[in-house]
Amino acid sequence: MTLLNDMYAIVGNNGDTTTVSLNASHPIYQAHFPGNPITPGVCIVQMVGELVGLRLGCRLQLQRIVNLKFVSPISPIDHSQIAIAMTLVDDVDEGCRVKGTSSAGGEVKTKFSMVFVPVYTEAAGIPAAKPPGTVAATGIPADMPTGTVAATGIPAEMPTGTAFLL
Repeated sequence: MTLLNDMYAIVGNNGDTTTVSLNASHPIYQAHFPGNPITPGVCIVQMVGELVGLRLGCRLQLQRIVNLKFVSPISPIDHSQIAIAMTLVDDVDEGCRVKGTSSAGGEVKTKFSMVFVPVYTEAAGIPAAKPPGTVAATGIPADMPTGTVAATGIPAEMPTGTAFLL
């Protein structure tokens, strides 16, 4: 699920800083919290991932959070626009690490350092990458041993009464 052009829209981009406007009438704000809307942390993380994906030209998913601090709440009523400043730090684990902040009214609201990796499926017209040596757009190794269950590596012929932990 993307939040761009639904929960928020890009209104400006100045190098490493993207300014977005928040849609205070979005259903998320009606539930979080009624009468006192606050942008959920998971939505802030999603916005950062979407903005990094736009910068890199591919769809991304969160691999891990290195550091994430919610300094103060982001209310779409008090601050209809927020600035998300981010720097692509380095390539890690076949993805990219991004560090930055979100701020509103000159006040830092969120500090983050996260790692995002490409999503290897075609979706919503966003180009998908395909890692070398994998079955088209699945990420499953092309040289997976025969006799294994696709995408798991679990032997297809397991003796009765055995368990396999994932």
